[in-house]
Amino acid sequence: QSRALARFIAKNASLGGGSGPLYPEDDYLAFRVDEMVDALEDVRLVIIPTFGIADQAEKEAARAALFATDGGGKIFQGFKRIEGLIGADGHVVGSQLTLADCWLFATVNAFRAGFLDGVPTSGWLEELPKLKSVVETVAAAPEVKAYYTAQAEANKTYSVFVAPARE
Repeated sequence: QSRALARFIAKNASLGGGSGPLYPEDDYLAFRVDEMVDALEDVRLVIIPTFGIADQAEKEAARAALFATDGGGKIFQGFKRIEGLIGADGHVVGSQLTLADCWLFATVNAFRAGFLDGVPTSGWLEELPKLKSVVETVAAAPEVKAYYTAQAEANKTYSVFVAPARE
């Protein structure tokens, strides 16, 4: 029940000097956060059937196809639909960091980290500027930046979680 636990924690936590908790008190904004977290989970779960593919080359090809930017990649298309629902200010919902931003950050970076064979670590997020902006916004939060900078020193898998230079 990780989403329930995440909501519980988010109701009492903030990041980056935010003006409030990561889970909004406003009912509509809370609904939007839940909606986006659930949409991100729908996209993330698309990869699950690939774990049952025994042939390594076939598994890697199937995973790469999920991220194809030419219109056929189911995960890319799911992220593209989410991109169409978020604003251009570096936040998924509202104007401050929320659980939805953190969930997007974790989901996108888990795919970019390089530990899932066949999942391209680049070439698809660059096609999703609003998602990329959210990832950069969360990565820039001082608490997030400090944590993942320390993690990346010990394990390069975490390097994609470290705040990139903003253009």
